Amino acid sequence: MIKVIVAQFKNSYKQWGGVLALLSISAVMIGFCFNGSVSVFSLSKQTFLNAHNPLPIFILPLVFGGITLIIISSGVIKLAIVSLQKEYVLWSLLGTSPLQLTLLIGGQLFLIGSVSGIIGYILSLPLGNFLYSILQKIVGKSWLPSIPMNPSLIAIFITILLTAMLAFVCGFIHANSIFKEVGILRGKEKHSHDIGFIVKVLIIVGCLFLLFKNYTALSFASKGIQAIIAKGQVLHAASFYVANLLSIALLLMILFGLTAKEILPFLIHALFITPFGHKVTGPKIAGRMLIYQKHYLGSLIVPFIITSILLTDTLFMTLGIPGNNGAQNSSGTLVTFIVYVAAPLIIVLANIFSMMLMVTNKEQQINHQLRILGTNTTQLVATVFYKAFICGIVTVIWGALFNSILYLALYKISLLVRSPAKLNIWSILYFPVASSILSFSFILMIGCYSITKSHHLRE
Repeated sequence: MIKVIVAQFKNSYKQWGGVLALLSISAVMIGFCFNGSVSVFSLSKQTFLNAHNPLPIFILPLVFGGITLIIISSGVIKLAIVSLQKEYVLWSLLGTSPLQLTLLIGGQLFLIGSVSGIIGYILSLPLGNFLYSILQKIVGKSWLPSIPMNPSLIAIFITILLTAMLAFVCGFIHANSIFKEVGILRGKEKHSHDIGFIVKVLIIVGCLFLLFKNYTALSFASKGIQAIIAKGQVLHAASFYVANLLSIALLLMILFGLTAKEILPFLIHALFITPFGHKVTGPKIAGRMLIYQKHYLGSLIVPFIITSILLTDTLFMTLGIPGNNGAQNSSGTLVTFIVYVAAPLIIVLANIFSMMLMVTNKEQQINHQLRILGTNTTQLVATVFYKAFICGIVTVIWGALFNSILYLALYKISLLVRSPAKLNIWSILYFPVASSILSFSFILMIGCYSITKSHHLRE
């Protein structure tokens, strides 16, 4: 089996290039976090007598970055599997079982994850020290004391193993769903599919329950917090609920990641296909193309919406909390941004880069086929524009919807501490609109580049 995995990987390594890029950049973050954590544990407690312990700087980005990676990596991995589905159909016709195919894909991703872990850790050493020194100069040594971050065998081993295992698990899980869609399973392994669906439903129900629990916690203040409010220490009282605000953001991210495949096509159909009836229009054609390319759709939109949720939550925690004047603790605000948002943002940017590597060739093929059918360049550009426009609108709508849930939590906190929030309701649109512009520009750029390349192919 190992020989088959290696041989298949050599034959199809180009299709896995985007996954390698995403996992390598993610491994840089993992290597930095584990190397920093090991370095902190190796220091004596005397080092932190007059300074903050920087351990959260290394641990929390790993948590939030890891959650983001799990959510958005599925799109890139699914795109890679879909691009190779003809080969897997052939393997199936030759007698390979679905379990053997999923192990084949998981094994290839384990190899990619191992290579990515090595590359990422090597890059994390100079980059980590450089970035930490810059942050230290910005926020001061009272926040970030000097730490000698030297290579660690433990950190190397954990970085490679964690990256490889994460890649293997994602590949194994997503391969089953892809094979079910393209008909490879043909009724086989039905129990595993049903189990996957049941697990997904249970996770969704669990997230909804935890959302309810967090909102319930924002419905009343304990006697201790009431005493703090009575003293006029509004910011201190509100700080007790920051964890609830962060938990709600994480739960919304997980819920959207699990349901995006169903709700995004539904919204596109409702807004851009159904209203036109039987009429053939640019938005309707573009909408149908996006629904047909659902893996492409999810891989593009999900990262942008998750980014808007994270950035909005950070905005609420740093500038929107009642009692915060917005400028009294710039170092704390920067550290909060680094801890909660920096790692997910890096992974989202890596996902965009990976998408550029993987989508361009696929788009070229589609455009080339459309040219053969008689579609001219103007019509192709118009279709790309409509696709970008639709994705931008969907990003704004869903980003604003999830951010409104966050704002409701912020509003409940302001009622508890008897002080108005520092941001108004329009703040829920700041980052969804910015994400929408970015997604529109990104899709338009890829589309126009693919049209140009397909024109050269035709010539």
